[in-house]
Amino acid sequence: MSLTTAHSLWLAPLCLLLGVAYAWWLYRRGDDRFAWGPRLALLLGVLRALVVSALAFFLLEPMVRTMVREVRRPVIVIAHDGSRSLTLAGDTAALKSTYEDALADLADRLGEAYTVRTFTYG
Repeated sequence: MSLTTAHSLWLAPLCLLLGVAYAWWLYRRGDDRFAWGPRLALLLGVLRALVVSALAFFLLEPMVRTMVREVRRPVIVIAHDGSRSLTLAGDTAALKSTYEDALADLADRLGEAYTVRTFTYG
């Protein structure tokens, strides 16, 4: 996970400085202006500095980039002829049983290391 911005990240401390300077400028005259006391004035100043700093930082257009690595097993596709033309030649009963057994055996052996998909066409 990495943080990137459209502008230089060296501007991020300036965003914090901008927020602190803005809050200081608004609250610089002293505590006599605030009827609620100096502690609340300090809290409001800190909150204003944080909000202004965050807004200035968001103007830098930050993005969090994550990279996920997903390893998948390779897919092997076995497409075999299922039409009647296969049964037209020679000894079809023997061919049909050995063909289907050999195809199933091949799919099982390949299935240990790969994802096997079988399709019949024709």
